[in-house]
Amino acid sequence: MDLRQSPSVGARCWLWLQQLPGVRSLLEYLFDLSELPVSTDYKVWQRRFLHARLGLSLRLGFWVLLTFTARALYNLVIPLREVQQTVPPEVQRLSLLINAVMFVVLGGWFLLYRSRFGEQHPGRIFLWISLSVMLLPQILATFWELPYADVYGWSLIFLLQATIIPVRWEVHLLSQLGLFAYYYGVNYVLGLTVLPTLPGAPARSIFESSSFLYLLWFCFICDLAVYLYERLQKAEFESRRQAQLFLHAVSHDLRNPVMGMTLVLKSLLKQGQELVPVPRPVLEQMMESSDRQLRLINSLLEVHRYDTHGLGLNQVPTSLYEVVEGAIADLKAQITSESVTLVNQISPNLPLVNIDATQIWRVFTNLIVNAMNHNRSGIEIVLNAQPLNGLVRCTVEDNGVGMTTTESIQMFELYTRGLHLKRRVGLGLGLYICRQIILAHGGDIGVTSTPNAGATFWFTLPLAPGAERLQG
Repeated sequence: MDLRQSPSVGARCWLWLQQLPGVRSLLEYLFDLSELPVSTDYKVWQRRFLHARLGLSLRLGFWVLLTFTARALYNLVIPLREVQQTVPPEVQRLSLLINAVMFVVLGGWFLLYRSRFGEQHPGRIFLWISLSVMLLPQILATFWELPYADVYGWSLIFLLQATIIPVRWEVHLLSQLGLFAYYYGVNYVLGLTVLPTLPGAPARSIFESSSFLYLLWFCFICDLAVYLYERLQKAEFESRRQAQLFLHAVSHDLRNPVMGMTLVLKSLLKQGQELVPVPRPVLEQMMESSDRQLRLINSLLEVHRYDTHGLGLNQVPTSLYEVVEGAIADLKAQITSESVTLVNQISPNLPLVNIDATQIWRVFTNLIVNAMNHNRSGIEIVLNAQPLNGLVRCTVEDNGVGMTTTESIQMFELYTRGLHLKRRVGLGLGLYICRQIILAHGGDIGVTSTPNAGATFWFTLPLAPGAERLQG
């Protein structure tokens, strides 16, 4: 929805916020919707990572709590001047009770963390631990009829969590909101709004602006750091995953032709003759395997060249109908063998487009072959193109198995291959190359699909100079 057309107060506030210096770029960076969806593999890794870091945090928390407890006990025996001059007596006693309770609580959480439930649900354990560490001291202070303000302790806990457990930023946020809600909300409802002070010292309220702003920004920075780190981890994990898929594809697709030729050559060598007669079908099979390897290798080199030097185009006013008819003619044998019904609804009278005919021929060819490779035999493929806002919008629609939203988003990435491939003979480069070609023409490309309802690949091309005026 276009917020500029909305009269709501929320929309106007959002637009106003984006006008502030630096805010728009920050919002666009934080709420980038182009991220890859989270894979199941990443979720498994995240759960293991969270479980390991949770154990480290609990151990470190014990040592931190032990040092502060030791200081409190030392203060009982030999009063420390800094404590006596800054911390009211009732807060000193309350702190000892809180430390004792927290030892027990952390011990219980550590046992649950080591259990099978803890291994399977570290996220829930993390949330419960965070909330208990934040809220239990507040609840104990409430029984003492005191508001308990431990800004240094809260900062240390928030920092420890953000540094040691930089995942699940929403859990960090929930624990912080729980603290804010209790400290500022529950204490206000109960009338516990005046902090305990030393005799003769001025009264202090829990609503001091300096403490509130400090906590607010400290929490925001911690959560932002976790969010950015987690997003970086997702991107790196998916990159490594795609690299592994690529290596698997290379080993699979290049190994099979080589093994086939190797077996044929070994069979011929077993004949023991100086001159070995080779049947023509065998030579044709070996040539086909060699061509397949060459196509795969050329595809890899082509992608590297596109990414490194860009795609050079020779754009001239061209009839899109003729380009498409040429692609259909070249694929006629494969279309017939697959019993595909291909309907070309592109009009011969369509305005000329400013394209590199060879490259757009490749786009249509790749999209048609992609539809045949991902679906059963006998499907229907419909080609169409219509002028739209100074461009031509082309579609390649099939009535096949379709795909999920996640597959649709990933379809044009490097080395991505669909789950329904009948023939796994490629490295998943075809659609990536299509995207590079369309982007080089200044157009856009995408796909709309739902499972079991077919898929519609679409892309836009620029009209030839003068063609747009004719349309207007």
